[in-house]
Amino acid sequence: MVAAVDTNASEPAPTPPGPQAVRNVSGTASTLYADAADALKAVRDDYLYWTGKLTETSVQMCYAVLGANWAVFGSVDKILTNFWAKLSVLLVVLALGFAVLGSKLIGEQHRDRINYA
Repeated sequence: MVAAVDTNASEPAPTPPGPQAVRNVSGTASTLYADAADALKAVRDDYLYWTGKLTETSVQMCYAVLGANWAVFGSVDKILTNFWAKLSVLLVVLALGFAVLGSKLIGEQHRDRINYA
């Protein structure tokens, strides 16, 4: 069943959620957000998205490498006697360190943007 569309409706069509350009008198877009509250909400949403994605993906991969080492070698002593296993554990520790550092830097930059907004 197809719904009829009234093309003579006096109300404008609803716009999808998200950032919308504000049109000035000449009809050109002047800003991305209608007001500062919308901009602040967008910055906050971006912060929550990216920090969540950073920790979600990198931590899962690190756990997978540690779990694979444990499954193959079975004990810490055997992991520490194999060069490649030690290297993979070292890389996991470095990756987790970079993830924490990256989250801190992005968090500070977003905080600065929020304060600016």
